[in-house]
Amino acid sequence: MKYLTSYIFAAMLAAASLYAQGQNFYESYIPQHTYDTVAGTVSVTLYNNNFVRNNEYFGPYDRRHNLNIVSTFTWGKKSSWEIDARYNYGSGFPFTQTAGFYEQITFENMGTGYSNTNGNLGILYADYNKGRLPYYSRLDINLK
Repeated sequence: MKYLTSYIFAAMLAAASLYAQGQNFYESYIPQHTYDTVAGTVSVTLYNNNFVRNNEYFGPYDRRHNLNIVSTFTWGKKSSWEIDARYNYGSGFPFTQTAGFYEQITFENMGTGYSNTNGNLGILYADYNKGRLPYYSRLDINLK
């Protein structure tokens, strides 16, 4: 699993580097423990990527911190019952914020009156991927 995760991140970084030059940092720690009927894994990932096209920006999947805790407990005759739990906590992804709106009027000819013409809604964007979504938390429980 550790190697598969590394390959996925490497593929994402290679695909992103086709569009821009930048700096990447990835570090992961994944210990796994098994004791009788209980098994668990804790994964802590630190990830950072910055790209430079016209100016510096964060990559679209730049989740700086990520914590995964996975555990399994089996019981019953022949270990027929199993409960699994997975908890994920991570920092927010970057996104491009909206700076404002304006009325976008297209002048089709010299006689177009801007004072009595309704235009389309235009969106003014802030710098690319400078905003951050809130932290993400999720708990999944499975009983079988």
